[in-house]
Amino acid sequence: MGFGRVLGGNDAFTSVRLTDTLAYNYFKKGLNTTSASIMATYRFNEKVLIRTGIDGGKTIVTVSVKNTKTKTEIYQENRTFAEFHLPAELQYQVSEGFFLNGGFSLNTRLEFFRIPIMELVQFNQPLGDPLIVDEFERVAYNSMRDVTLNYRFGTTVKFIRWLGIDLMYDRPVMSLVRPLKYEGDEAKPNFKYGIWTMRLTYFFEWEKLKATLSK
Repeated sequence: MGFGRVLGGNDAFTSVRLTDTLAYNYFKKGLNTTSASIMATYRFNEKVLIRTGIDGGKTIVTVSVKNTKTKTEIYQENRTFAEFHLPAELQYQVSEGFFLNGGFSLNTRLEFFRIPIMELVQFNQPLGDPLIVDEFERVAYNSMRDVTLNYRFGTTVKFIRWLGIDLMYDRPVMSLVRPLKYEGDEAKPNFKYGIWTMRLTYFFEWEKLKATLSK
């Protein structure tokens, strides 16, 4: 069981032109946020362990639409997701208390906050036309994938038998954005971001804990 931080890293940004004049931009700032995990480990042999469980944190993605001719932004919104990772990892024990980790995870994103921060239409439409704004919102809203396959690697260090540090890197195999479609045009953004997470981890043996609680 662990608690820690999603470490701030490089910003992630991609821009793709959907029509001759419309570009969709996706941006994630490398913010520090709280992260938590609960994992179960099975020792396969003297050196190899198998680990699985769940961990997660918070991610904020800014989506904007830009008129590439006038260089003005038409629409912009902040989307906040709770990210949950369901990993399957192998741990290799290099030495006493030091492990190398690697594997894959199924990542899911649950959106719980969405804030449109600009709705100014300046693209061959009357300023503020609600119909065209609704269309930009629809394309943006349906664009983020709910589930992705990620690869991950890192290390675990035990200071003592029951306490240590877990450092992991997690990155999607595929783009986090589906192909965008607008009035017959289609674009395929390649938007990915990796997450470095460091957690202070408490280790316990379930059988011993169960025996203690049953007394």
